[in-house]
Amino acid sequence: MFRSTNPEQTYVSLIHQNSNYYASWDPARLVRVGDYGHLQADGSFATEGNIFSKGWAAEFGVVEIRGPTNSTVCIQSSDVEEVRGTAAGSIGASWAHRVTAKKTFIIRRSHGAILIMLEPQYTQLSPPGTLKDLVYSTALKKRHLLVSELYSCASYARLLAPRQEHVVNISLEGEAHQRLFHGRAEAEWRHTADGGDFRCGVQQGGDVAFTPLFRLVGRKTFRKLPITELARPTWRRVVAAAGPQNRVPSPRGSFRSDEIKDHEDEPEYEEVQGR
Repeated sequence: MFRSTNPEQTYVSLIHQNSNYYASWDPARLVRVGDYGHLQADGSFATEGNIFSKGWAAEFGVVEIRGPTNSTVCIQSSDVEEVRGTAAGSIGASWAHRVTAKKTFIIRRSHGAILIMLEPQYTQLSPPGTLKDLVYSTALKKRHLLVSELYSCASYARLLAPRQEHVVNISLEGEAHQRLFHGRAEAEWRHTADGGDFRCGVQQGGDVAFTPLFRLVGRKTFRKLPITELARPTWRRVVAAAGPQNRVPSPRGSFRSDEIKDHEDEPEYEEVQGR
């Protein structure tokens, strides 16, 4: 997907190929549903604003909906095999246990990517069918991508590792789950991979502190990017806040989407800004 050998781009690409989601290299950099922005040269997503604060969500009839909270969500790249039946501990139990969560994997080829989230909260924009009208409207530029779905959590672990000669264990060790998420116990993620890049986080108290996984939607492009491309609508909606246009809008307040070609000189992604 990316031509660079940058580890961040490799991780993002591997997870996207097997899930159609964008996996953040640094989940502590929080994003929100409705954020829009662009991909930087290193593959990271840089936010520029939010459709709710701009008033565009109300104009297009888009609302935020929260789904159920899952106990554990694990996503791995296609060359990684999870060894079933390796979960340990008792997520949600009140009695003490040394191991809160444990999963075992086999990384068979050159590189494998793994993401584990504990009790992630799923949020999405609705109705999804209207997002293409917003994405192709004059409110957003050609390079802009929109966060349409999001998983947020208080604890995660992610690993990018080369092929391993042995199985890889990833575990969260601590006391009881209830104590862990009410700030009265210490917990630590551990792994047994040789080499690679491992990052994890635990927020004491159970507050959402990480956004490891989200979906980016955007316009159709000729590049292979870790996004979901939306079909071009017949009419392109004009949003007054986007500024004056060079063409006269139709009586419906829209342009034929194949009649207008603005922002074509903008890059598909921009150089890295200060992080």
